[in-house]
Amino acid sequence: MLMMIKQSGALVELSHPEGLWNPYEHRVMASRLAGEEQQDPEPFLKAELAFLSGEHLPKCWVDPHYRDEDWLNHGYDPVAAAATAGPTNYYGA
Repeated sequence: MLMMIKQSGALVELSHPEGLWNPYEHRVMASRLAGEEQQDPEPFLKAELAFLSGEHLPKCWVDPHYRDEDWLNHGYDPVAAAATAGPTNYYGA
């Protein structure tokens, strides 16, 4: 997958793009596209990268807590929600 470095506009090729949409990883391994030989992979901060169109990465790919404030505003309590999930002895279809 090709990405662009925001500051310079240089292109990099991600060796494992799965790390890009994992919000708990802040760096991805990529090779710069410079010259005729393939460059060695090096770590890049996801904050430094953008799509080829110049669009920034989605917030949910960068910040693992991007919806925490929404849950707090709606009074969501994950412990209470799990406790009232329903019967635990149901094995039916």
